[in-house]
Amino acid sequence: MSDLRERVCWEVATAIATLSTEAVSPSTSVFLATHVPLRIRRRDPQLRTDVVGTAVTQEEVLRDFLGRSLGNGVLLMPVIGESGTGKSQLVRWVFERTRRQPAGNRVVIHVPKASTSLRALVRILLDREDIVSEKLNQLRRQVDDLASGMDESALQRHLLFALAEAVAAADPGTDRNRRALVGPAKLAMVLRDVHVGGYLTQEGALIPRLATSLLHDRGDGESDRPTQFTPDDLPHIADVDAAAADVRELLTLIMSRPLLQKAAADLITENLSTAVQQVFKLGGRLQDAMLTIREEYHKQGKEIVLLIEDFAVIQGLQRDLLEALIEAGVRDGRQVLAPVRTLMAVTTGYYGNLAETVVTRVQAATPYVYDLDARFDPDREGPEYTTDFVGRYLNAARIGADKLDEAGVADNALVPNACTDCEFRISCHEAFGVSELGHGLFPFNWPALRRAVRSTAGKDDKFNPRRIIGRVIRPVLEDAESLATGQFPGPRFREHFPLAHGEAPLSPTVKVNIEDLDPVDSERRALLLEFWGDAPPELLNLEPGIHEAFAIRTLSTAQAAHNAPPLERPPAEPGGATPRAPQPAPVADPRDKWTGSLRAMVEDVAEWETGRRLLPQNTAATIRRIISTAVLNRCDWSTPLMAEPSADVKRAAWPVKSSVVSIEAAEAEAQNAGAPIRFDRDARTAVFFRQLLTLEQGADDPGNTAALPQLARIADRHRGDLIGAVLRNRSAEDEHLIAGLRASLLGASLAGLAWPGMSDAALMTVAFDDGATWSLSDAALRTARWVEAYEKHRTHRRALVVELRNLLGVAQGSTGAVRVLDASRALPLVRQAAAQWAWEPDRAAAPWYKDAAALLRNFDTLVENQLRRCGSSATNSSDGYRQVSALPTRSTPSSRRSRRRRRWDCCPVAKCGRPFRPF
Repeated sequence: MSDLRERVCWEVATAIATLSTEAVSPSTSVFLATHVPLRIRRRDPQLRTDVVGTAVTQEEVLRDFLGRSLGNGVLLMPVIGESGTGKSQLVRWVFERTRRQPAGNRVVIHVPKASTSLRALVRILLDREDIVSEKLNQLRRQVDDLASGMDESALQRHLLFALAEAVAAADPGTDRNRRALVGPAKLAMVLRDVHVGGYLTQEGALIPRLATSLLHDRGDGESDRPTQFTPDDLPHIADVDAAAADVRELLTLIMSRPLLQKAAADLITENLSTAVQQVFKLGGRLQDAMLTIREEYHKQGKEIVLLIEDFAVIQGLQRDLLEALIEAGVRDGRQVLAPVRTLMAVTTGYYGNLAETVVTRVQAATPYVYDLDARFDPDREGPEYTTDFVGRYLNAARIGADKLDEAGVADNALVPNACTDCEFRISCHEAFGVSELGHGLFPFNWPALRRAVRSTAGKDDKFNPRRIIGRVIRPVLEDAESLATGQFPGPRFREHFPLAHGEAPLSPTVKVNIEDLDPVDSERRALLLEFWGDAPPELLNLEPGIHEAFAIRTLSTAQAAHNAPPLERPPAEPGGATPRAPQPAPVADPRDKWTGSLRAMVEDVAEWETGRRLLPQNTAATIRRIISTAVLNRCDWSTPLMAEPSADVKRAAWPVKSSVVSIEAAEAEAQNAGAPIRFDRDARTAVFFRQLLTLEQGADDPGNTAALPQLARIADRHRGDLIGAVLRNRSAEDEHLIAGLRASLLGASLAGLAWPGMSDAALMTVAFDDGATWSLSDAALRTARWVEAYEKHRTHRRALVVELRNLLGVAQGSTGAVRVLDASRALPLVRQAAAQWAWEPDRAAAPWYKDAAALLRNFDTLVENQLRRCGSSATNSSDGYRQVSALPTRSTPSSRRSRRRRRWDCCPVAKCGRPFRPF
C-alpha cells in the first residue's frame, strides 16, 4: 500500500448509485449481490411478549410459505418488523426465488414497495392477461380516469370532506371517549371547518402525504410515508384561532384530554381507507374484483402467490384486499375459489393496530408471523453476520451496478469479487480484515465497523440493514476525498459516529500522551485508536497497513504490542508429544483493589470526558473539595498579613461549590463564568481528575502522583482569590478597614484619648487599644449623651478592635491572640482614617464595626453640645474636628501609667519595616 490514492478502490458516483437503502430499488443482480440471509424468528400471531419464538432461516420461510398445506384454501403470513429491518428484503428474495421456479399452476403477483399510487396498485392486482373480465376492465378504467383527472390540491379537499363524512357515520362503539367524537356535530364538524382544513392540509401534514402517495409512486430512496394519524397531527387552538366558536370549544376540550386526543387520532386513522374508497368510488369493488380473479383462476386450476413488500402503503385498499385474501376458498366441502398464499411485509405497530375484527380473521388464516426485529449482538453474531452484510455492499459499491448486471448475477451464481485482482489484496486484508466470502472491509476493520454500527443503532439496539447502509457504509464511501488526501478519519467521521453507550472510550491518559507525542495529528490518531484500535488502555501502533493507508505515521515510542515477536515453539519431546508452552502469570490489575465508590467516580470522569454524560454531582463535589482544600492548605495568610480565619469564615468565603471551582458540563451547573477556578472538559482535565480521586483514596494508580505538582500550581495561583474571597466575606477591604479604624479613633476621642494632630505612633496605639483599662474620670463634666455614647462604644469596642487586629496582624503564642501588626499596611490606613474626624451618616457599615459606630453618626452634635456645656469658643480646623482649648482631660492617671509600661519593638513610623508590637 505504497500509494494512498490507490487505496480508494471505488468511484464515489458509482458506489452511491449502486447502494440503495430500499429492497425494491436495485436491479436483480445488485439485489442478489448484496442480499445477506436475514435473521428471522417465527412467532405467535398475537405477538405474546412471554414467547420469544424460534429462529428460522429464510430458506425455511420459503419452504414453509410455498409448501404448507392449505386446508381452507387461504394462507396469510405477515413479515413484521420495524422500519428498515429487512421485511421488504425477505419478500423481494422470496419473489426472486419463486419466479425462477417452474410456474406450473402458480400465479405470482408481486407488489413492489415503491408502487404506492392507487393506479399502479390496481393495475398490479387486476392486470391479468389470462383472465377476460369486463368487471375488471371497468374498475381499472375508472381508477385511471379519476387519478389522471385530479390534482393533489383537489384530492386533499375531497379526502378531507370524505374523512369527515366517514367519521360522522363511524361506529361509536362502547368507549366513552370515542362516543364523544362520533356524530355529525362532533369531530366531523371540526374536520369540516375551513381553518382546521387549512391546518390539516399544510405542507408535511398527513393528508398531503396521503394524496401524494395515491397519485404518485414513491421515489428511490424516499423515506417511508406515514399512514397513521397521531395526536401530534391535531391542531391546537392557537393554530386555528379564526375557526368557528363551536369548533374552537370542542377542539379545546379534545386537546385538554390526552385520552380524547388518542381517540380522535385513532378514529381518523381507521377511516382513512373509507375516505379513499369514497373519493375513488371503489366502495367494496376491489374485494369483488379480487374474488372474481380467484374464481377465474380456480376454473383454470391455478394457485395465487401474492407478495406485498409493504402492506401499509396500500391506502384505501387494505380492508377490501384483506377480505378477499382471507375469504375461504372451500365452501361446504367444495373448492370454489383459487387458493391464495400471501406473504406481506408490515411494520410491527401497524400489524398490532389493524382493526380487531380483521385481526381475528387474519389470525384464523395465519399460523404465525415472521419477526425481523432482531437485536444486534456484537459479541456473538456481530463479527460474522455484520462483516458479511457490510462486505457484500462494499464489494458491490466497488464493482458498480452496471458491471454486476453485465455479469448476470443469478441466485446461485458466483458474485464477482472486486478484491480478487487487487494488487494490495493481501496486505489490505491483513490490516483491515475480510469477510467469509473474501470481501475486504477496507476502510473499516471489525472494531471500527462494530463501533460505527452501534453508534447509529438507536435505543432499540436492533440490527437495521437500511440504517447500516445509509448511516454507516454510505457516509464513509462518500468521504473518499479525505481518505485520498490523508485527512481520514477526521471531524466528519466523528460527527457521523459519536461514541455509543456501551463502547469503551479512549482513555484520557492515552489522549494526553497522543497530544504530547503527536500534537499535529492528535485528533486523527485518537480517532484511529478509539475506533480501529478498539480503545486500547495504552498508546500503541496498529497494523502498519492501517497507518499507511490513513497516512498516520507510527510512533517509535508507542508500545506496539501486536509487533511483539511470537513465543518460540518449544521442541517436541521424544515420542512426538509437544510440551505446552509455559503460560505467563496473570498480571494483577491494581483497579481490582479499588473501592466501589472510586471505580464509579473514575468511570464518571471517563464518560464525562467523552461527552456522553454530565459529570454527576457527587463526583464533581469530591473533585471540588479536593481542589478547594488544597488552596486553603496552601495559604499562609501573610499577603496581606492577617490572623488565619476561622473554619466558619473559610467555608462561607470559599465554599465547595461551582462558584469557586467550576467544571464544564457538570451536573446541575451551567459553567460559572465568575468562578476563580475553572476546568474545561478535555482529556487533560479528565486525567487530572482521575489522579486526584485515586490519590485521595490512596489507591494504586500508576502515574497519579503527577497530579501533585499541578495541584500545587493551582493552589499557588489561586491563594490570592481565596484571600480576596475571605476579605470580601469579612468586609475587610481597605474601604471597610479605614471605616473601622475611624470608628475606633472617634470612639477613643470620646474617652479623651484621640484628637487631630496626634503623632502616628499615638494614633496607632489608640486605634488598636481595646479600651479594657479605660476610665472616664471626668464624666461629671460631660453631657449625658456624651457619657452614653462613650459607654455604649466601650461595650462594643473590644469586638471592633479584636477584628481590626485579626485583619491587620498575626497571632503568636499558644493563646492564639494577635500580637504582631503589619505596620507597613496598617499605618497608611490609620492615616486615612484620621484624615476625617466625623462619621458619614449614610455609610453602609460592615457587621464587625457597625455596633461600635452606631452612636458616632451624631458625633458632630455630641461635640457641639459638649462645647456649649463648657462655654468655650471653638474654631473649625481643616480636618473638620472642632478643637477646643477647654476640653476635659484626655485620660486618667491610670491610663498614662498604663501607656508608660508599654514596650515597642520598633517605632510605627520607622523605615526599617520591622513588625510593630504594641500589645
